[in-house]
Amino acid sequence: MQLYRTFPFSHAERYLSVRNSDGNEIGIIPDITQLDEDSQIAIRLELKRRYFVPEVEQIHSIREKDNIWVWELTTDRGAFRVELENLHEHVQPSPEGGMILQDMFGRRCLVPPLSKLDAASRRWLKRLF
Repeated sequence: MQLYRTFPFSHAERYLSVRNSDGNEIGIIPDITQLDEDSQIAIRLELKRRYFVPEVEQIHSIREKDNIWVWELTTDRGAFRVELENLHEHVQPSPEGGMILQDMFGRRCLVPPLSKLDAASRRWLKRLF
């Protein structure tokens, strides 16, 4: 069995697609809070493993070059650079607040809410949004 989040990401524990080993959907879990505690724990662990996303600790720069937005970051996993073709399609709200960036290569990272970032990082974001 494999679990996949459906959209929107703001409902991270709702409407989960359950698929067999061939990738065919066999059902939907409407809301994991309706399941027993052990099942909830197992599902959350699987989702965490599948959707591992580094969390941004600091934004060093955000610049546009040749119609590509280049973000230089430090995450909880080290230095990280993301390249976004545009901000509208590649910056999505996060269920925890903040935003999820997904670059041209499919890599993602989580930018926490402004209140959790240092002053310099907040200034970079306020220039864009």
